[in-house]
Amino acid sequence: MSTVLPSPAALLTHGPDMMLASAAAMGAASSSAEKEAVATATAETGGSETAGFSRAGADAPAAAGSTTPDAAGVASGAWSPVQISWQHQELFASMQPPKALLASDMTNAIEAWQNICSSMHGKRPVVFLDYDGTLSPIVKEPDNAHMKDGMRSVLRRVSAAYTTAIITGRSREKVYQFVQLDDVYYAGSHGFDISGPDGDGSITCQVGDQFRPLLEDVRQQLEDQLSAIPGTKVEDNKFALSVHYRNVPDQYVELVFEIVSALVERQPDLALKHGKKVLELRPKVDWNKGSAVLWIMRQLGLDTAEDIFPFYLGDDITDEDAFVALHAFGPSSPQLGDVGRSAGILVREDNDLERQPETHASFKLRNPDEVQQFLELLLTLGV
Repeated sequence: MSTVLPSPAALLTHGPDMMLASAAAMGAASSSAEKEAVATATAETGGSETAGFSRAGADAPAAAGSTTPDAAGVASGAWSPVQISWQHQELFASMQPPKALLASDMTNAIEAWQNICSSMHGKRPVVFLDYDGTLSPIVKEPDNAHMKDGMRSVLRRVSAAYTTAIITGRSREKVYQFVQLDDVYYAGSHGFDISGPDGDGSITCQVGDQFRPLLEDVRQQLEDQLSAIPGTKVEDNKFALSVHYRNVPDQYVELVFEIVSALVERQPDLALKHGKKVLELRPKVDWNKGSAVLWIMRQLGLDTAEDIFPFYLGDDITDEDAFVALHAFGPSSPQLGDVGRSAGILVREDNDLERQPETHASFKLRNPDEVQQFLELLLTLGV
């Protein structure tokens, strides 16, 4: 029976899900002709040139406010942001669409350290981290989410030794105020705003700059409509808005959801996402934390490097996109002792795993204190 293969247009339109399904189709193709058809389809999209973007035309048109051609292409629709390099066809031929795991069944990354080391085979870590709940504890007042001194110290040493990036829902400027380390790449607003290191613009990407006026208007509406509800806080993260309801009395939480949902329904250019006691309003653009991971890897020439091992540590639902993105570097089956070529690590207390029972991460850590211990272990590698 012949395998149904995706068209180049479909690959561009459907982004990562189609890319992973196409990889599975290539692995399942029963003839060399079918495998060649998959490879041809991806080559026609320009995927062999890029990782993090796939070019759909010779010249990506510029968009107002864009700081790089790549970002301009995303904003204008000329680039599909999360297509991945197809240079290593054998890797993708064996790749299957990622399957979610039960978070409660995962092994603690510290306990699995020897297994992780064995799988790395001396490769250099590339470290991606969320901020809130990963580098800093979750706190009632978002403006007080400071790292502990010990965490800042180990993060300073990790970023000096290995490529390190923080990908957060916070604005890039705000997370830098918290971290204040110049060797780190910062991706704010869920990856919509990327720069670093040292803020010198060595790599820069802004996706959705044209949505800033809309976000400012919606922010004012939210503040007006939520002002009478005690405990609400609207945070402007530049390319996203966060409505915090952690301190809202239980009897008002449903009302917060209703107000925010109704406002988003009237704004076709915005998408509503859910996090830990927070509602996120973002531009409806095919871009997320996983896109940011792949874009940074490509810009640094790491997307096809054979001597690196990417890690992503995060605690929330929005980090799942980054865990999925890591599957591009090779599948993993940690329950079978196969770590693979990358490792996603979910940071969450055991009593909080039921809130999101399934995950695309491979390991877990309980809290920022264990994250600090794990980063200390990375420093013992000496690579």
